[in-house]
Amino acid sequence: MSNLHPCPECNHSVGASATSCPNCGANLEEEQGIGFHIVRVIITLAIILVLGRVLMYVSESLR
Repeated sequence: MSNLHPCPECNHSVGASATSCPNCGANLEEEQGIGFHIVRVIITLAIILVLGRVLMYVSESLR
């Protein structure tokens, strides 16, 4: 069983886990839509807010 598939640009055999074609350099990673990036930013902001609240709570409890 082979994990090779053809490159969409040059038709050269490429491994299934490759991120670019070794022959022509074509990007083989799937493009992620704008929704993915928005969700990633929202999650990052939520983590920053939670960490900020935790740090404020800890600094107040140390006084």
